[in-house]
Amino acid sequence: ENITIKNSRLLLLNSIKISTLSYSDKTISVELDTTSVGNVEVDFYQNEKLLKHCTFNSNKHVEEVVTLSDALLWSSDSPNLVKAKFKFNM
Repeated sequence: ENITIKNSRLLLLNSIKISTLSYSDKTISVELDTTSVGNVEVDFYQNEKLLKHCTFNSNKHVEEVVTLSDALLWSSDSPNLVKAKFKFNM
């Protein structure tokens, strides 16, 4: 699994979109919807190592840019995937 969700009734799974903005800057866009107002915590992991912990305020929608400066880039020889774990707190 590349995405793990806690409190899934408050986070809308089909709304989660993670997109690469820049390979050289290692920046991504995170967008999602929630059913309530609160905080969304996201942990990004690669090879079981925590790359970054983020907390976003949600007014039922989150759209943020995140830099994963320690992430290894993906290639066909080295498919370095990043995993995301989401948790919603009211």
